[in-house]
Amino acid sequence: MSQRTTMPKAIRFFLLSSGLVLFAACGVRFVPMALEDPYANLKDKPDFPDFKARTVYSNTTGDEVWGPEACGELAFDQKRAWEGNAIRIQWQQDAACDWVGMGIGWDAWAAKDLSGITDEAAFRFRLRSTEGESRIPIMILLLEDYSGIMCAAPLRAGHMESYPLNEEWRQVTIPLSEFSYKQDGTNMRNIKQLVIELQGGGDVLLDDIEIVALPETESGPNAQAKPSLVALERLPQPLFEGSLPNAWGLEKNESRDFRLTGNGLEMVWTAQGPWSPMCFS
Repeated sequence: MSQRTTMPKAIRFFLLSSGLVLFAACGVRFVPMALEDPYANLKDKPDFPDFKARTVYSNTTGDEVWGPEACGELAFDQKRAWEGNAIRIQWQQDAACDWVGMGIGWDAWAAKDLSGITDEAAFRFRLRSTEGESRIPIMILLLEDYSGIMCAAPLRAGHMESYPLNEEWRQVTIPLSEFSYKQDGTNMRNIKQLVIELQGGGDVLLDDIEIVALPETESGPNAQAKPSLVALERLPQPLFEGSLPNAWGLEKNESRDFRLTGNGLEMVWTAQGPWSPMCFS
């Protein structure tokens, strides 16, 4: 069994005294110091100090926010808001609706120059279902410039900090670099508004929409997404059995005609015209 030995107090005092004398001989002296926070000057430093239109929506209920004219309804909800007033948007797209959506002409509809921050900024907002648990709604964010040209970035599950969507507020982060402004020719120096196209159906609350710096993570800005997986009870699982309640792109245009019939999904298309997809979840 080992026994711990202790140094006599006299020897410890001698060594401590000798050390202090040695420091004094070398010109070293101790002075009073205060503990400081090295990040104190960074805490209140705003993202992109030269860009003044960072707040897209925060308690605004004026004419900057507009809602669907058909197949939907926009209202403001103070009781269930993240802070102040949340935007409640309800919609149900059907054959009579050519387009359903909403928009925000933030910063009093002034022209916004996003060209200098497209690679390092993101739209960040809060999202929740109005009631119960729901699928992730089909939402496409659009940036419109003052010449009317839009670029798009669809909402994906990886943009959310966790899912499925329920009555708890979720943080959503969509990088500006995911918008198709290069392909579509949108003038990012002259942005008019943020438009949100709504497809299928849904009933959700939006709040606290702002432009922020992208988080720095090893796996990129969406590394925080944490899916909640539900085990399948049986395999195979049917994907289509005569109805597609969560589908979009089922319509006729100049190059194709996609529709549900009594015999299933009928798809007719030609090589002429723009690329026009459809999707179902």
